[in-house]
Amino acid sequence: AILIAAAAFAYVRFEGAATSELSGAEPVSAAEARAIGARWREARSDALGRDYAQALIRAGLYDELLTVIAERGLFADDALSSSMFRAEASLRQGRYDEAMTAASADENPYLAFARARAGYALTGDRRAVATDLSHALRGPKALAGEAWLFRARLALDANDFASAEAAARRAAEAGVAPERVQLIGIEKSGRADDLEGAARQLDARGKRRGVAVDPQDFRLAAMIKLR
Repeated sequence: AILIAAAAFAYVRFEGAATSELSGAEPVSAAEARAIGARWREARSDALGRDYAQALIRAGLYDELLTVIAERGLFADDALSSSMFRAEASLRQGRYDEAMTAASADENPYLAFARARAGYALTGDRRAVATDLSHALRGPKALAGEAWLFRARLALDANDFASAEAAARRAAEAGVAPERVQLIGIEKSGRADDLEGAARQLDARGKRRGVAVDPQDFRLAAMIKLR
């Protein structure tokens, strides 16, 4: 199963409800996240609550986020935000059944995307998640970009390289960062036994300055060595 593990939440307004949007935000430290939490506990504002949840996700403090939501009143009056952040935290921990439960309460396209990711992790069946993924693909542009990237990864798992390339192009058109889209092409090369080409592209990525290494680089490097 493939998760978009490098993605982080950034909030937008969609159809009158607070909703989450995946983006390539940089990680934050636990101390930074908890400092935002202290400000939220003092002010109890919706905006600070969203900032706090985002920061906990970016810091990798998934259990802490789930506890704050369940026991300390974060998103107490915002069921949609609660569902989305609980689903994302559970996904990142590999707790796919819990992610499915958290994402099942609403037909919001962001929740549909969470269900598609969790459902695929549980079943490995592209057809089983097709409806939810299609819903996400029709969502706002940034979400659609992430959904197209996920669709490309599903196609790679099936060695359907033409569909993977087409989905990657759609992800790029929706604004997904080129360095993330490039990973689809590298994995395609590796799966098609062009190991030299895949290794060369990964090596070039590793020499870039000022660009954080995507965790997918390590996965692809391992895949190439094992083939």
